[in-house]
This record gives sequence, C-alpha cells and structure tokens, in this order.
Amino acid sequence: MSWKKVFLDLYMSFDYEKYKKALELKRKNFPNKLYRYRSLTTEAHLERVGDEIETGTIFLSHRKDFNDPFDSVPLLQYTQANYYFNNDIRKNEFKKHLFKYYTSEEIEDVFSNDDWYSKAIALFAKQIVNETKSPKTEFDIANEINNTFMEPYEETTQTICYNLNTLRIACFSELHNNLPMWAHYANNHTGVCLEYDIKSILEAHTLDHILNFLYPVFYVKVLPDSVNGIYGKYWVDFDEERKQPKTENNTWRVHPIIDYPSIHKLKEWQYEREWRLIQNIAFFRKRLDVTVTDMFNYEKGIPMIFNKPSRVYLGYNISKNNENSIIETCQKSNIPFSRMEVTHYGLKIKEKPVSPKTQTIKNR
Repeated sequence: MSWKKVFLDLYMSFDYEKYKKALELKRKNFPNKLYRYRSLTTEAHLERVGDEIETGTIFLSHRKDFNDPFDSVPLLQYTQANYYFNNDIRKNEFKKHLFKYYTSEEIEDVFSNDDWYSKAIALFAKQIVNETKSPKTEFDIANEINNTFMEPYEETTQTICYNLNTLRIACFSELHNNLPMWAHYANNHTGVCLEYDIKSILEAHTLDHILNFLYPVFYVKVLPDSVNGIYGKYWVDFDEERKQPKTENNTWRVHPIIDYPSIHKLKEWQYEREWRLIQNIAFFRKRLDVTVTDMFNYEKGIPMIFNKPSRVYLGYNISKNNENSIIETCQKSNIPFSRMEVTHYGLKIKEKPVSPKTQTIKNR
C-alpha cells in the first residue's frame, strides 16, 4: 500500500492519534522541492508574481477559477437510491414499514434478494396504485418514490459544494521541467516557475494551518461520491461527548472532510504530479471584513504569507520586458534564477543558471 493511501486512511479516521500519525507520515514524504507555474499575461499577473518572489506571499484561488470544471466538485455517481441504502439501518427501516402491510413470506422474498431495494419499492408502488386508484403506472410511482429517497442525498451534495466555496487553493507540482505544465499554467512558456524548498518551509512554519493542509493530490478513475465516498465514509454523528477529535490543548479541530473533494482529481491530470495548499477563508475572514454568512458567497482569491521561492525559472518564451522585471526582482531579493531552453534533441529542456549577483540585464 502506498504511503499516500495510508496517509488518507489515517487522516480521515476521525481519531486524533491517527490524525497525528498521518501528519508525521506526510512530513516524512514531502518532496524536497515543490514548483509553482505562474502566468505573466497581464500587468496584474506580473505584479502578483513579483510580490510572491519579493515578499514570500502566495495567492490562493477560488475553485471556480480552475481550468477543470470537475475540480473540487463532489458528485452523485448514482441516480438510484439503492446504491446508498446498502446498510442494515436502511434495511431495517424498510422491514418495519413492510411488516404493516405484508406477510412474513412476502417480506422474506423481498429481503432475500440482493436487489431488495428495487423489490421493496415495487411493492410500495403496487400498494399506492391499489389504494389510491392512481392513473399512474406502478413504474411511474416507483420512480417518484426513488426520487423522494434521493432528495436528501442531492441536498447533501449541494451542502458540500456550498461549503467548498469557503476553500482557497494554491497548486504546486513536483516537477519544474514538465512541458504540459509550462504550456498550460505558464502560458506556453512565457511565464515563470517558482521553486520552493520544503526544508526551509518546514523550518519557517510551525502553524498547523500551513503544513497540515499541504496535501498530495490523489488521481482516481472516478471522482469521490459525495455520499458513499465522502459523507458516508468519513462523517460521523455529533454528540455532546464526541464532537470532533480533540487536539492536545483540548480544542476541537475542523474535520478535514471538506478538503476531501479538493485533493482528488481524475487520472487524466496525473501528469501534473500535484500538491495543494488548501486554506479555509474562515482564517482570513476578519482581515477581509467578510461575515460568516457572506464568506460562502465570497468568490475572490486571497493572498497569504507562505515562503520566498528558493529559485525562479524563466520560461523559454518569456517576453523581454517580463524577463527584465523578474530578474530585477530576483536580484533585489537575492534569489537565484535560471532560464529554460528547448534543445534540438526533441522536446527537452535544459537550464542555464545565472547568478543574480553577477547577471546584467540584457535585451534578448
């Protein structure tokens, strides 16, 4: 089993000791470097990237601004409620209701079948048609019953989506020489790639809301189901004695269920080798002057202090003006930089290191 799978099981266990083990496991498996591809297509982008280099600020985006429409979106994989009723609690509820109207033999016939839900719904539909003399067919009534049972699951999905609006995400890659990443996220090699040294980040940040919420992305064939895959698997009922896992200082932490959809992407995206820093806008609400109610509808990205990059890679097609601006910012901050170049040996990339202390800005 991969460390990532072990981490996820521990992290989502709702047990504080396992949660701590998950964080320890993740720290042991942090890559040495993480890379952030940045576009420089507008003056605002150039100013923002310059600020990220000079001050160590990082910009976190709202999920609506991502290029994948399924990013951070929980889905209902099934339209039939029987897929979500596959548990003893639901089964017993149906049995209690059926006992009011049917014989033991009829009930046994229903629940001896693997597809007991469909047989039970068919019995309900038949009962309704007979008692109400409805002009609708039993098939139509059965569909209506199913739709009624699906409503709470649809509402659950909507609730998760609504809460996901409070998240802000910064995306990183394990690679700095990934051609598709340069094309997609650095605007066809005209942008830059910022390198972050994980060791220095670990030394600089002791705050849980930074390191605890830097996740590897899990690439899957099917996105997590919002009921079975998220809500049903990782959520528990709250009560007075066990609301959320306690931390060592006896305070309750926010359960990471809301992050779960945002750290899963379809396998088509696995070339990105992505990690994500996920922050909840609640951490920044006072600074942004946003009310608790309004933060669910607040759609702007937010800056936060993170860490200065350890190196900056200039894209092969970066414009002269943008190159000069980035180099000047790197020199001012004493941050080394390299220029990427495509070789004649296919689509390979080589680096041309330049010392910020001796580099003079030249027109290309």
